[in-house]
Amino acid sequence: MKIDISKKIIYFLSIFAITITIITVSTIVVASEPLKVWSYASQVNDVDAVNSHWFETSEGVVAIDAQRLLPEAERALEHLRRTIDAPVTAMVITHAHTDHYGGLPVWKTAFPHARIFTDETTLQSIRTDGRGFIAARKERHGDRFANHDDLKAAK
Repeated sequence: MKIDISKKIIYFLSIFAITITIITVSTIVVASEPLKVWSYASQVNDVDAVNSHWFETSEGVVAIDAQRLLPEAERALEHLRRTIDAPVTAMVITHAHTDHYGGLPVWKTAFPHARIFTDETTLQSIRTDGRGFIAARKERHGDRFANHDDLKAAK
């Protein structure tokens, strides 16, 4: 499959912009203190593992990716709360795959004031489900996957 070079450039720039956003949102550049990043890997047998990560800043916690399934997003939040006693103030969704944003409603319910950072492609995917990924995941996973309206409201 041939991918247009402009799409590769846009993808690279999106990832770069997200990385810059993380650095800008947080105050992690402190030479004397290493950045501690925590992770949660989903434990579901019927789908591949999904990872969420987070780190603490002086402004609160920055979380990266929200899991695919709602129960796994709940477990990730339980793990986060055992590791850090601070609110999530920002969530970065790295790209437009449902395993990165499917659990977003759980995170937004827990931290309604958290800002969401992502690229335009991911926003459009959540808004329109133009490629049918949300509908397909909902059909496959039932109540374990978010409703499209809940995903749109969470962004």
